[in-house]
Amino acid sequence: MHNPLTLFQKINIYMSYPSFTKISLLKLTKLKLKQSLIGDIIYNRNIHVYSVGLERTGTSFINSIFSTNFRSLHEPEWRLLMHIMLYTNNQNSDIILNKWKNWFIQRDRSLRLEVESSHFLGPFVPLLKDTFPESKFILTIRHPKSWLKSVVNWQLNHSLLQQNNRWKPVIDNYYKSHKPALIPILKNNGLFSLDGYLNKWYCHNKLILDSVPRERLLVLKTTDLSRSLDQISDFIKVPKSKIVLPSKREHNSNPKLENFIESIPKRELENSIRQNCKDIYVKYFDS
Repeated sequence: MHNPLTLFQKINIYMSYPSFTKISLLKLTKLKLKQSLIGDIIYNRNIHVYSVGLERTGTSFINSIFSTNFRSLHEPEWRLLMHIMLYTNNQNSDIILNKWKNWFIQRDRSLRLEVESSHFLGPFVPLLKDTFPESKFILTIRHPKSWLKSVVNWQLNHSLLQQNNRWKPVIDNYYKSHKPALIPILKNNGLFSLDGYLNKWYCHNKLILDSVPRERLLVLKTTDLSRSLDQISDFIKVPKSKIVLPSKREHNSNPKLENFIESIPKRELENSIRQNCKDIYVKYFDS
């Protein structure tokens, strides 16, 4: 596979965090404080949670319910994670763990988060699970048909991303399939096949479900998120009062577009979902 990283990007990732990053003296001082023994005291961690659902499944909502009372961020340092994800594509989890463990430890000490909500962390869940044994994981999971509609509409609204040098390798890595896109709205907009999208849905969720012990993993359907505060508080072991439902639900909405889902024959869509999403679809959405 062609390596999409430039030499500078490779160096930036391999060197100790945050080398080569433009940073003010004040931010650098705060960073060094976080990384020090004093930081262990000041930034005492009451919980350690990773929200690792796919894009368009509610990770921003998970961040919002924790952000009032905990140090929580949505997709911090996504550019660095994106480059590492591309660089480690097709490497097995043992290689990733050995090569990147110290980097993620250093990153953790730099951020000092209690909750990190980011789909970019998905490929690194086996590493995070072993490196931070006290951490817990929330997997937000959305019906594949609803997710497919949302993610394709998002891409149709941001069609320039398909030509963007920074994003194109990521999108290609996510959704490419050996089968070409045949549905006109996908093909005509340079998007990917149903198999490409739905295989991403399956592989992302499968890796997390197979990697994280049941006692450390909470699986929530996207449609149930606003009704799951009791379940989340029990899982994290914090009072429900600490988890604050936003007054207005935060979500990344799309302007209304042509509903491409309706252009797909129902049987073809159902068959593609069953073939690609397999046992996970059956367990969570076909009961």
